[in-house]
Amino acid sequence: MRLGAVLAVLLWLAAVTALTAGLPGLALAVGAPTDNYTIPDIPTDNTTPDELKPSVNFVLEGPSSQDISAPPGMIATFTSVPERDNNQVTADDRWFLGIDINAPGWIFIYEYYPKGSTYERKRVAWKWHLKESGVWNLGPFNATGNEPEGQHIYRIFFYSGGKYTGGDHPWNDVTWTYLPSTPPLKIISFEINPPGIYASEGTLLFWEAQGASSVEISGIGAMADTGGTLMIKPAATTTYVLTIRNTEGKTLSQSATVTVRPLPFAEQVMKFLGNPVILIMAAAAVAIIVLTFILLRRRYASKGEAKETLSLPAPQLAEKPEEYRPLAATKAVIELPGGFEIRIAGHTRAVGRADLARGLEIDKLNLISRQHFRITFREEQFFIEDLGSAGGTILNGVEIRESGAVSLKDDDLIEPAGAVKLRFLVL
Repeated sequence: MRLGAVLAVLLWLAAVTALTAGLPGLALAVGAPTDNYTIPDIPTDNTTPDELKPSVNFVLEGPSSQDISAPPGMIATFTSVPERDNNQVTADDRWFLGIDINAPGWIFIYEYYPKGSTYERKRVAWKWHLKESGVWNLGPFNATGNEPEGQHIYRIFFYSGGKYTGGDHPWNDVTWTYLPSTPPLKIISFEINPPGIYASEGTLLFWEAQGASSVEISGIGAMADTGGTLMIKPAATTTYVLTIRNTEGKTLSQSATVTVRPLPFAEQVMKFLGNPVILIMAAAAVAIIVLTFILLRRRYASKGEAKETLSLPAPQLAEKPEEYRPLAATKAVIELPGGFEIRIAGHTRAVGRADLARGLEIDKLNLISRQHFRITFREEQFFIEDLGSAGGTILNGVEIRESGAVSLKDDDLIEPAGAVKLRFLVL
C-alpha cells in the first residue's frame, strides 16, 4: 500500500509539472509554449467551464458595434501604448486586444510565433468565457526578456450558440511585430497633393513618421497619430513644417508648401454673376437695352430713314490656363470610384496613396502605402507588381504581393490592400 501511495503521488506530481509547463501566460506575452503541446486547427473543448486567463484586465467597455439580432459575430483589434505603425511594439510598450462580440460566448486565442524562432508552432494562449455581448478590452500585455523578435499572429476563435462563428473561416487574425528597442526617429514622408490649388479649393496633407512620441504641424497643432491624412484649405500660399520628437528629446523637422493661385478669370466672372443682386441688375440692364433697341427701330422706321443696326462687341473668352488644357493621349487608364482616373503614360508608373486620394475616404486611404504598386509597359504588354506594400495587392481576386511582375490585361480588377476596386482599361 505504501509503495502504491508513493507511486500515485509521484505520478500526480509529474502530471501537475507537465500541465504547468503547458499553461499559457508563464513566460511570454501570451504564454510560454512547450515543444510537446499541440492544438488542432479549431478548438474542440468549447463546453468546459475552466478558463485560462493571464493576469490582465478584461473590461466590458460598451455595447457591440454589430447588430445583436444578427448571427453571432466577432471583430478583433490591436492597440498599443505608445501607438506605432503597423502594430509594432517594443520591450517598453504595452498592448491591448479589443474583442467586439454581439452575443455571449467563449473566446479561444492561439498564437503563431515568428518563423525561425524556437517557438515556431501553433499554441493555445487563453480561453475566456465572456458572458455579455459588447466591446471587451483585454490587457495590458507586456513583453518579457525571451519574447521572439519578428511578426506574431493572434488567431482568435469565437464560440457561441453551439458553434464557431465565421462559416468556412471561423477566426480573426491579428498580426503584430515585436522589436527589442524603439525604432529610430525618422520622417518617412511629408507631402501635399496636389501641391498647387486655386483659392477656395482644398488639398490633402500626408505625413508618416516612426519612433516619435509627439507629432506637430505648424499652423495646425499636435497630431494624435504618427501617420495620417488631413484636408487643408489655406487662403494663401503656405509652408507647413512637420516636427517630430522622441522620448529622448531628439527632434526632426521637414517642410512642405502648397501654392494657392487666384481663380481663373472665367471662374471669377461666374462667381461674380452668381450673386443674386448682380443677376437682378444684369437682367434690368438687358431689359433696358432691348427696350431702347425697339424704340430706336420704331423711331427710324416712322421717319423712313435707314435702319441702324446696333452691334455689340463679341465677348473675349479668357484663355484657359495651362493645367486645364487636354492631356496627351495615353495607352491606359485606371478608373477610381467617383469617376476619377489615373492615366498611365510612358513605360512605367508607380501608384500609391497620393494617387488614390481623390477617390477614397480617409479611413481607407490610410491602408494604402505611399508607393503601393507599379504598372510597366514592355514588349507590347502591361505588367503589375506590388512594391512591398503593407496591405498587399489583389489582382482579379488573387494576392500578388510576392509574385513579382504579373501580366495585366484590359478590364482587370485591381484591389490595393482590399480597400478599393480599381478597373484597368487599355485605350
